[in-house]
Amino acid sequence: RNTVPGWLLEGIATYSSGMIGQDSYYSKNKVFKTIKNGIFLNPIDWKSGFLVSESPTVRDFPLSKNDKYFFIYSELGCVIEDLIHRFGKDLFIDYMKRSMTDEDNESVFFEVYGLKYKDYILQFQEMVLIN
Repeated sequence: RNTVPGWLLEGIATYSSGMIGQDSYYSKNKVFKTIKNGIFLNPIDWKSGFLVSESPTVRDFPLSKNDKYFFIYSELGCVIEDLIHRFGKDLFIDYMKRSMTDEDNESVFFEVYGLKYKDYILQFQEMVLIN
């Protein structure tokens, strides 16, 4: 059974492949500008699986179909980049590994990073707004 949150899987894939800002993927600056314009997907709303686009949050996301996915994947990659830059690669690897075996991601996040996931996401959004 896969216990890794979908946002983490997709964020790692986008970040580690270097796709942020490539082809139709949004650049970090364009992701930040889009978030500043009020468009943001809380990563926890991104679900794993083949029917991810069926979730109401994603289906009703306020961007065109193609743009929506390029933005979301790029946003998730930016979250991964921020976690690594802010807390270090070693903590991120610990979090990633523990996420593979523990389905209580909220607890794993708190144990590794010392703050609640929802509080981190609020801090990420605040950081974007001041940059």
